[in-house]
Amino acid sequence: MGNSVPQAFYWSVEDVANWIEEIGYWQYKRCFTENFVDGRKLIMIDANSLPKIGIQDFDHIKTICSAIRELLGVEAPNSKRTIYLPPGTTWPPSSRGRPSGGTPMAWSSNR
Repeated sequence: MGNSVPQAFYWSVEDVANWIEEIGYWQYKRCFTENFVDGRKLIMIDANSLPKIGIQDFDHIKTICSAIRELLGVEAPNSKRTIYLPPGTTWPPSSRGRPSGGTPMAWSSNR
């Protein structure tokens, strides 16, 4: 998508309500309309925002967030990455760099 503004940015509250119905979640139209979610607000919504507007089902939250990412052309987060591992490393790492017993080494700062 590049640096262009997604078309959804310009949607009205009614457009967003129609979109949520089109993706199969008609039961949430009211959540979006009562909270005045237009395109500018929609593109800022994440999994933490949806329960605040009345969407509690975790599977629905994941699917709606995925649909929003698709609208924006954003890749899904890599859930297999951890803070412990540097980017590009997958779990389980090789046993090199681990103390005996197989537990990860703790980070330390020598200041």
